[in-house]
Amino acid sequence: MLRAPRLLVLLPLAVALAACGGNTPAAASPTPAASVSGAAKAVEATPPPPPSALPAMQPMPPPGVRGSDVAKVDEVDALYTCHAAAPVGGKEPKGDAAKLAAACAKVSGSWTKVLAQSVTQADGDPAAKIPFRAEAGRCYRVYTAHDGAVTAMNVTVRDAAGKDAADDGGSALPRAGRLCFTATGEASLLVAVGAGRGVVAVELWSTAK
Repeated sequence: MLRAPRLLVLLPLAVALAACGGNTPAAASPTPAASVSGAAKAVEATPPPPPSALPAMQPMPPPGVRGSDVAKVDEVDALYTCHAAAPVGGKEPKGDAAKLAAACAKVSGSWTKVLAQSVTQADGDPAAKIPFRAEAGRCYRVYTAHDGAVTAMNVTVRDAAGKDAADDGGSALPRAGRLCFTATGEASLLVAVGAGRGVVAVELWSTAK
């Protein structure tokens, strides 16, 4: 008689558990960390595809000489700085070019003036051509000055074969020395203005090698 009440109490509890299903849902399995990091490394390790249709690398020209077979730059340290202290003001190109040449004629040999000429040039104009006779066994240097209206210019020395021996936009060419010829021929100076319009004065000097 004492066991019946206990059965009556347990029976409703069993019915309630059966109605709820009686099972706890399984937790979702986490993605293994190793597999995630491995996939990231695989993506990072994949190199980008190489660029296509690039032009071939062009060879660099030898320093100081642009293709002439008869003219070569002879570097002279004293010529690199001799014109730096010349008093030029940009108002009288002809006089400024003469001052530059005179400042350098006192160093590194006995120099002789070959020519002095002024040209009026503007950007877009064909280069002004100034001929001179280059002699074998002699070296040359060009001095240039221009008025304030010219903001960029360039001078090229071209040998008798039409090949460029040297070019520069500074006040002395070659900037670090002299240009020496091994053959006699009709060479030329090409003066071109890249920006502005005005007068460019040129002096060419020569010395024995």
